[in-house]
Amino acid sequence: MVGDWVSNSKAVKILIDHHQQPGEFDFVYSDTNIPATSQMVYHFIEALGQENLVDENTAKCLYTGIMTDTGGFRYRSTSATTHRIIANLIEKGANPAEISSNTWDNNTVSRLKLLSLILGRVELVKDNEIAVLWLKRTELKEFGFEKGDTDGFVNYGLSLAGVKVSAFFMEDLYEDFIKISFRSKEDVDVNQFARKYFNKKLPNLAALIFLCVFQFCDYIDTSCGNVSYFAENFCADWQENIHPRTEFDEAQLVSCFGIIAHF
Repeated sequence: MVGDWVSNSKAVKILIDHHQQPGEFDFVYSDTNIPATSQMVYHFIEALGQENLVDENTAKCLYTGIMTDTGGFRYRSTSATTHRIIANLIEKGANPAEISSNTWDNNTVSRLKLLSLILGRVELVKDNEIAVLWLKRTELKEFGFEKGDTDGFVNYGLSLAGVKVSAFFMEDLYEDFIKISFRSKEDVDVNQFARKYFNKKLPNLAALIFLCVFQFCDYIDTSCGNVSYFAENFCADWQENIHPRTEFDEAQLVSCFGIIAHF
């Protein structure tokens, strides 16, 4: 794995990233207020006074990185500075129409089939404020999953009117873990939520969705930060009674959503 190779390397390591809780490197440029890592790379080039080195190919790469990291310039952290940089990159040769087409208009058949599957059964809970989407390993195999097919699926939940949080659960195709993706609008801090509850691997997809959505409902109810008596007791019950069970059938999963919708 490349990650292992980099970790074991004796070379000086530099991190440029806009995500929270960056890892430990020799030099770190971290700013969570900037919407895209590629924008930070541009700022880094500016700080060196080397903007003249940004040629057409570099401009295309930076434009692509900023466009994808900002969800097509839709996320709230996208700023006037972001757009000024984009203008500079266009002047350097980045072609918005070409880059957008190459990025967004390259779906595989397997991606569209998987997308159709999850959109056909999206669940809305908590007064339609939370969208839940999921894929099982058997479904990935059935539709011929290819790496990258599910990129951005979590964002479709946020496209629904009134939805504040979207959660996407997917069993890994080869290993025994479940990948969870969160996206949010307004004042819901899904990063804080994820760090609080999901820093461990849990074994079962249906059970994990059950736990997560209950906690999401409480998290939103308590202004994104405090866990109520109910949630604390639910967690205790989970550890004692629910977690040891590793099999939930479809009927149980649907029942979970029905209970949550009226909570």
